[in-house]
Amino acid sequence: MKKVKIQIKCKDGILFPVELVQVLQDIMEEGKRKYQNDDWKRGSQKYHIAHSEIHFMTEYFGFSDNKSEDHLKHAFTRLGLALSIREGWNK
Repeated sequence: MKKVKIQIKCKDGILFPVELVQVLQDIMEEGKRKYQNDDWKRGSQKYHIAHSEIHFMTEYFGFSDNKSEDHLKHAFTRLGLALSIREGWNK
């Protein structure tokens, strides 16, 4: 079976892999199972940035023995949540 590569083209012509969107969806679905629906909206922009930093540092320095959590994906998602709050997309 041939694997198809899908990319999303932004208005300025920059392409990025659709897998980035899938990462956000997967982590958000994981969070929805773990926490109350839309719980992320209660956190502030700084809250999500701080949690992103924790995930990044854990990934970068290998602080955690918990291999079941992909810390880089969680850091990416937390930054997206911080941006959503800043831009008002969480309304």
